[in-house]
Amino acid sequence: MAKHYLPQNALLISQDDDRIRLQSCSSQEVRVWFTARTHQLEMELLSVKNLYNSTLFITRIPTELFVEILRLASPPHDVTWIATAMGVCRYWRDIIAATPLLWCAFTLLQNVRFMELCLARSNNTPISMDFRTDERFRRGPENNLSQVVELMGSHISRLIRVDLRIDHLTSAKEPAIGRLLRSLESSLPRLTFMSLAVKAGFGLRVTAGRSLSFHGESLPAIRTIILSGVHISLNSVHIPHLTKLELHDIRHTDPDREDEFLSSLLDLLERCVQLNEFKFTFERRIRRRALVEQVVEASRIVSLPQMGLFALSGLCTDIASVMMHLSLPRRAALLLDATDGIVGTAGSGSRTPILEAVLPLHSTHSVALEKVHLARIFQRCDSLHISAKAVGTYGGEPTLRATYPLDRQSRLLRDAMLELSSFLPSSLRTLIIHGTAVLITSQDWRLSLSAFPQLKHLKIYDWSASRDNFHFASALEPRPSRTAVPCKRLRRVVLNYAPKTVDGTLSVFMNIQGALQKRAEVGSRLPELHVELRARVGNTGISQSSVNDALRSSEAFNELQRSLASVVGTVTIIWKDLAQIA
Repeated sequence: MAKHYLPQNALLISQDDDRIRLQSCSSQEVRVWFTARTHQLEMELLSVKNLYNSTLFITRIPTELFVEILRLASPPHDVTWIATAMGVCRYWRDIIAATPLLWCAFTLLQNVRFMELCLARSNNTPISMDFRTDERFRRGPENNLSQVVELMGSHISRLIRVDLRIDHLTSAKEPAIGRLLRSLESSLPRLTFMSLAVKAGFGLRVTAGRSLSFHGESLPAIRTIILSGVHISLNSVHIPHLTKLELHDIRHTDPDREDEFLSSLLDLLERCVQLNEFKFTFERRIRRRALVEQVVEASRIVSLPQMGLFALSGLCTDIASVMMHLSLPRRAALLLDATDGIVGTAGSGSRTPILEAVLPLHSTHSVALEKVHLARIFQRCDSLHISAKAVGTYGGEPTLRATYPLDRQSRLLRDAMLELSSFLPSSLRTLIIHGTAVLITSQDWRLSLSAFPQLKHLKIYDWSASRDNFHFASALEPRPSRTAVPCKRLRRVVLNYAPKTVDGTLSVFMNIQGALQKRAEVGSRLPELHVELRARVGNTGISQSSVNDALRSSEAFNELQRSLASVVGTVTIIWKDLAQIA
């Protein structure tokens, strides 16, 4: 077969030595030579690039620091990002492949082969599992729950963290789920965090007729357990070294002790002596006798000296039944979320229990409230929020936070404000009222403010006022003897509302000016008055800012401002139109 040679001009771009060597070679031989030469040059270029990369800062930091950067940059419980990062360069690939710590997080979105690779590369380091049988899992490729559970079975003792969420009924009935849960009840010496959650309505058991059970001997390192929607007996949790426990919508599975639910809950708290955080949501559909009807000795008090955050969510009567048997430390934050609505009383002389509905007046937690310096009541159209803050409370949380859904709005803000004096100390420094403050009468204000003689800041917000009719000013006037001044240390008053009419606003400011003038006459001049007048939005969404415009140009209002300036240290009036509010 005749050889084919390249034309002479085809080699003109080659170097002299290469041209001489190739001019007598066939086309096939030239291609072979060029292939070898190309590979040689590519290897030389790779060496040059590696040399350049070695001068970069990222390659000169300690390997431990580089690994920590990669670990923090990767999404939690997902090592696929780490696998992708191996393609950056050889240096990254070598370090990542040789670092077990970067291969110890698993999710059901990973296929079984990739999980086998991760388990091999993770060596013997602790591993974490994030198993969520949601829609993404059902659409995922090669995801077989039985295969995954079987694969993890031989590595279960390495678990340090597990997060299992069952989001659809098919998965809840999977035998593999039962096997996985049974393995979580076995000896897991490294496990520190466990979260098991089941979508409402499924009810998760380990096997038919048996609920979950946890013991400190098999979980020596566990510190956090979060259970939601599962079947469990409160008497089956025996972990004295647990520091965080959350139980939400659980099914108590002791049919013979259903009427002892409160006692079982108190027993659980008594066993977990190291608890630092506890959150409990009462299961709404449970058919049991109300806690208030269950027999527990009134003298029984469970002391929780390590508690930092204690949260309960449920019926007011259930919350109150638990609280009357607890003793929390002064630093504890108490979060109470009532799920049943409070109906306001119609009579003006009657009062609806608000805080007292969830926190008995003589509860031992009242000790923690002795240091409260700020109280806030915030009434929305469908909920009421009460919070009280003190210095040094756990995690910066309020000492007390109570939330209620509302069936009716009438007078509940007033009732909550009047009730504060029964729970909070007379040394309260700041009181914030946010809601329909126009419904609070002069007598109500006098009763409330007289309970807090050390008050320094009074803030009132009412952006949906039905009328310009605030009565707080008269409560600040000196008493008839002219020697007793309410809230004598008051330094700042804030009023923030949306004026409805010009005449009504003038009346409000006249009352404020008159009260503050009387205080100034007896030597109790208010240092600061801060007022924000917001543009009102009508039912059609159109701004009724004409009231504010009229006030700005009103000589009577300007005269009131000058009068206020003569009896108050500093007067600030801010006008807010819709653009500023947005």
